[in-house]
Amino acid sequence: MSFAVKRLDHEERLGDKLYAMRRALNCTLDDMARMTKIQKCYLQAFEKGTYGALPESRYARPFLKTYVQALNGRPAYFLARFDSEHGDKQREGEAVSCLPRKKIGRFPFFALHRLWRLAAGSLLVLALVGYMGLQMHRLWEPPGVVVYEPTDDLATSEATVTVRGQTDAEVELFVNGMKVLPGSDGTFSTPVPLERGLNLITIEGATRHSRKTVVYRKVVLEQQPTDWFGALSTPEPTKSIHREDAS
Repeated sequence: MSFAVKRLDHEERLGDKLYAMRRALNCTLDDMARMTKIQKCYLQAFEKGTYGALPESRYARPFLKTYVQALNGRPAYFLARFDSEHGDKQREGEAVSCLPRKKIGRFPFFALHRLWRLAAGSLLVLALVGYMGLQMHRLWEPPGVVVYEPTDDLATSEATVTVRGQTDAEVELFVNGMKVLPGSDGTFSTPVPLERGLNLITIEGATRHSRKTVVYRKVVLEQQPTDWFGALSTPEPTKSIHREDAS
């Protein structure tokens, strides 16, 4: 089956020629889109001359060549007419009916405003990570425990010594394993019994999530032992002197 292509004058537009050839084949745009695997919107743009809806020329020209071949036309002639009408550039103001309109290179994504946004986002993330790290460090950091009394290596003759100091009010405090409650201002005071000789007093403090702070104080009790045997010894009897009277 053969078809005759109507000869048109040179003043007729490229789109009109394509439209006439398609109608001569009794095909719709949907038919040609399925046949050429080209989007219908691009075929319609060729016929209507809305070149602004087409991608760049390096992509549009192969589409046109395939379309013309499907219409049994001469691709070289239609490509020359396309370059003449199109001017090898997209017309401004045409509505884009299909996406993507043209391939976008990588460089626009790295425009200055995008770099500023990327830098601002990076700084925000770094600030957030730094803030969280600082809070975690404060949470895990051992609390401060200051012991005013007794001084280290203290020598005393008293059987008890008072441990005084200061810490934070929320610190859980232990002196020689016994819990001591700090006051609202963080001060604490508790008596500790001593044994004769060297005594090691341990003061420990920690919050719920922190590491433990440990302070040591060495105290020496110098009491002399009681001589119970001497106290219970029998005193020597008093010697009586008898004077003999002269007869």
